[in-house]
Amino acid sequence: MRRTASILNRPAADVTISPIIVLTIIPNSNTLPRRCNSRIEWAPGRCLQADPRTSRKCSFSRADAAGAAPSDPTQTTGVASMIVQVTETVTDHDCQRLITMYNRHAHLTDVRDHTGNPVVYWSHLRDAPDASEIIPRLVKQSLRHTSCALVPEDLLYPETVILAALGSGGHHSQHADNCRQNATGDWVPNHTPQRDASAIYYLNDTFEGGEIVFDREGILVKPRRGLLLAFPSDGDHVHEVLPVRSGVRYTMPIWFSKQKAHALTNFPLR
Repeated sequence: MRRTASILNRPAADVTISPIIVLTIIPNSNTLPRRCNSRIEWAPGRCLQADPRTSRKCSFSRADAAGAAPSDPTQTTGVASMIVQVTETVTDHDCQRLITMYNRHAHLTDVRDHTGNPVVYWSHLRDAPDASEIIPRLVKQSLRHTSCALVPEDLLYPETVILAALGSGGHHSQHADNCRQNATGDWVPNHTPQRDASAIYYLNDTFEGGEIVFDREGILVKPRRGLLLAFPSDGDHVHEVLPVRSGVRYTMPIWFSKQKAHALTNFPLR
């Protein structure tokens, strides 16, 4: 199952949304009579109630992952799901600056993802030109969107901030960000159980493939430059990144924790 979120209908006249924000919520029910989804429209700093008129049946074809036009979200599977997409959150200039930072610092890190691509952490970037301005600003922005939509009752702290790239063939297999399945199929804490929310800034779209898939929810998100994607880090939001077929996919992933003890030390969050 794969699916992408569609653009919302225009909101009521007294609500201004800029940029476009889509929050997909799948009802938590084991006996839903049909496939459906409801969506919440909201402006930065303001959460609005879901509009039941947006609920509808939807279908999906795996052709989405092969370059076809994206289909609507989402197929209900009895699991509560909150996946946020915010468009146009990063300027083209800032995207290019972040890509340049990655390329200049990739050789300084010994950390590799499971397909061998360098992962550049904030600790490698803090002294880079422009890094102390642009990265904290984007982390703060993502924190605002993520907190409002996913965990409005709790404080969140940035736990990890990285710049990453996937070249041709690069991918991430199915996983959750704070737990894993053991040999008997039970979900148990993984090596980062402190993570509560995950966010990804997409810095370019000059590549093929590299879509992120939430298989349980039936959602496929095609990367677009400037898009912010956020979702809970738990086992209800298992996801994978499909192989990049050509080009290089640049991202700025961020993880947040409710536990202050796991917050990034001396991170200049203004």
